[in-house]
Amino acid sequence: MATSTEPGTSLYETVDLWETTIIDDRRNNVALVLEVSADEFVEPKTIRVGQTMTVGRTSSSDMEIRSDRKMSRTHFSIKCCKTDAKIRDLGSTNGITVNGRRYDEASVYDGDQIVAGTTCFTVRFVPNTKSPGA
Repeated sequence: MATSTEPGTSLYETVDLWETTIIDDRRNNVALVLEVSADEFVEPKTIRVGQTMTVGRTSSSDMEIRSDRKMSRTHFSIKCCKTDAKIRDLGSTNGITVNGRRYDEASVYDGDQIVAGTTCFTVRFVPNTKSPGA
């Protein structure tokens, strides 16, 4: 798809030579929340469209899971997109699963379950409460 003007500023997106579709601007007003299912000591983390976060055992990760010895130092990354999120294994020893299937890279959606090491995460998409440009 080709955008008719600068990315993120156009209300129209060209689908083919004969068809133009209005982009639903509300898609930009979502945020991804990554929740840890069983660890009450890890706060959920929120990222906005276009942002990426890393998850792992060390403090250099955006979301640190110190208690999971099967999690790699920097285990996976997740990027929030307009309609889904992209998850990527960063060369971990034990891999990642999404809804019970192992992946190196995958798209994840609201309600999906990610397992890295022995930790289970839930993906949530919520309305973005920050104003654009904030």
